Amino acid sequence: MAKENAPPLEELYTPERRAIIEELIQVKHRRGWTDHSLARRLGASATTLNRLLHCTYRASSVPDWVEAMAKLLVRERRRADETTAVEYAQTQVADQVHDTVRLAQIEQTIALILGASGCGKTTALRRYAADNPECVYVVAGIDATPRAFLAQIAGQLGLATEGSAYSARLAITEALTDTDRVLIIDECDYLTEAVLQALRMVQENAGIGLVLVGTQAYLAKLRGKSSATIAQVLQRISYVVNIVEAPQADLRLIADAYGCDREAGRVLLQRSGGSARRCVQAIRASRRFNGATLSAAGIAEAFNHLMPLE
Repeated sequence: MAKENAPPLEELYTPERRAIIEELIQVKHRRGWTDHSLARRLGASATTLNRLLHCTYRASSVPDWVEAMAKLLVRERRRADETTAVEYAQTQVADQVHDTVRLAQIEQTIALILGASGCGKTTALRRYAADNPECVYVVAGIDATPRAFLAQIAGQLGLATEGSAYSARLAITEALTDTDRVLIIDECDYLTEAVLQALRMVQENAGIGLVLVGTQAYLAKLRGKSSATIAQVLQRISYVVNIVEAPQADLRLIADAYGCDREAGRVLLQRSGGSARRCVQAIRASRRFNGATLSAAGIAEAFNHLMPLE
């Protein structure tokens, strides 16, 4: 239906619909979602979302959009129910990760954070990014082209980029120059050589910190390439942090943050395999099966439902 045939705004935005929109705005701020990320969750354009949130979008589809918002809110409430009273644990791994990011930012250099899957590095990075708005946090995609990956970074910076990878790189460099910001790339194992070189040029020309985060095999993979462009990147890496697994002290902190008693914590440490992620998975599974109380028996049962360790 054409917009001119749509009902007036006061009919489209009833008090009930406005209440849903207002709740979504609050969740958006609490979760740190950008307009772009929320729009993707709803399947809308960023422009349409903005007008919906301001109750100025006049179209017969408004009830459908608000219904989609209500469904999103239901999913968020369910997630909140599963993680009620969970506090972030500032672990040793988090300290290492945060210190390395700060160093890269202060010295405007490149740092590598390498670690086993599940050791807690990504959780620490997300927390750092949430607490430090000047941080640009991006997750690499499999086989992303330079143009696609630079567009992803540009989106985080609120830039509209069109044209070549070259023009996107120049726009990102200009936006970051003299900002004292830090760019964090998670899952860097997926970066192609061309993307890595583009990131190196952005870092160098903009004078910012760059932190690459991946698995323990990543550095050996880079060193194994007989490439002049890879050598340029390697020569500019100032710091490398290698995290083999989450220390026992970190796992205890996580158990305490979730309210595990002594025996439940002991089971977590015994069966987690040094993985912070596996600890959290077991706790959430136990809550799903047994409710809020975390007992040793409930944690043990939860591990039995998880993917077995090799």
